[in-house]
Amino acid sequence: MSERKQASGGGPAAGALKGWSFPVRVNAQGGIALSAGERRLEESVWLVLTTPRGSLPADARFGSRLAGAATPAAAEALAREALAACEPRIRVTAVRATTAPEDERRLLLEVEFSTPATGGLGRVVVPVPTRMATP
Repeated sequence: MSERKQASGGGPAAGALKGWSFPVRVNAQGGIALSAGERRLEESVWLVLTTPRGSLPADARFGSRLAGAATPAAAEALAREALAACEPRIRVTAVRATTAPEDERRLLLEVEFSTPATGGLGRVVVPVPTRMATP
């Protein structure tokens, strides 16, 4: 059973699940590093938001349409949409998009969330290229 089905279908609580870290890396023993708990959820949020929707042949609905965001408000709405569809273990509490100080063609998208199963809180900041017109 996939992790997504377990989380939404009465399987183990979000904090009990382990999986490969994202990005994939090697641990001190030379094996694949694993993540669990809130760290795992933060990595999942990052993965959902940075994966273009339709780019995974096995699940064309996975990911977001953030690369098409034309405004900060659009990016915020698209992030909420993607997380609601792809990450049932969390409840998004805040999404803020601001222009990146070093590149006005990029947004910094800050997502705050809670985890109902564990009572945990998480925060992720994702850089997002936009289609915003530059002066």
